[in-house]
Order: sequence, then structure tokens, then C-alpha cells
Amino acid sequence: MLLRDFWKNVEIGDAADCWPWLRGKNKGGYGQLQLDGKKRLAHRVAWDISKIETCDGWLVCHTCDNPECCNPAHLYRGTYQDNVRDMLQRRVYKSRPGEDNPTAKLNWTKVREIRASDQHPVELASIYGVSRSTIDKIRKGYSWFEELDDGADQSD
Repeated sequence: MLLRDFWKNVEIGDAADCWPWLRGKNKGGYGQLQLDGKKRLAHRVAWDISKIETCDGWLVCHTCDNPECCNPAHLYRGTYQDNVRDMLQRRVYKSRPGEDNPTAKLNWTKVREIRASDQHPVELASIYGVSRSTIDKIRKGYSWFEELDDGADQSD
């Protein structure tokens, strides 16, 4: 697909409406296309075409919670934390986060210990019975968000 043909594949409506992607979608319902030999998400392409600021290193998030929407007015540049916060506030998540998840191996006390530790991630993974990638995600702020916790044990 050529970039100039992008909007031909979007059902453009009024400015306040969602503009759904009309072609292929991924498992999550996000519009997907091939552009310059790479798979791209349609809403990210819509952002790149329409906005001055780049989304390099950022997510392109929806204010409408509609994954197929390409309306630039419904998109904003945000962090992973912004996206998860929105998801939790709007209650559009598919699983329960943190200690509320019945499969959670960690709790807030252990997460704080992991963040405070200067031990190698492999060592911490072994100690806490989780993967190294879980340790990395906790340390980078990709999971276990303190500010989103509504009643976690705050005592240490």
C-alpha cells in the first residue's frame, strides 16, 4: 500500500466520530497494513500522517478505546503507563492487574523490594520465582504501577 492511499481505507466521518480502518486487523482488533515492506498499525500511521510530533519511542493511544479507530482527534502520544492508566480508569482491561490477578506471583511488598534492589535481574528472578523479563518490566515501569494501586499494602 502506498501512503497516499491510506485514507481510502478509513471510513472517515464527522470530527467527533471514530474512523474505523476498513481493511485487515490483528488479533486485538487494531487496523494493520503493510507499508514499505513492514507491518504497521493503522492508527500509528494515521498519527504519523496527521501530527507534527513523532511517536518514536512512544505509544499512540486511543481516547475512544476503539482499536480500529484512525481519527487523529482520538489519538494521543503517550507512555506505556499512560495507556495502562487509561485502561484501568475506563475498565477496558481483560485481566486484573497486580495483586488482584489470581495468577500473580508477586505482591506490592516484593515489587518494592525488586525496585530497591541493586542485584542482577537474573538473581532477582530466581529469588522471586519469576522471569528476568518480569524483573526488567517492573524496574522499567512497564508493570506494577504504584499510582494505580487503590489499596495495596503500603506498610513496609
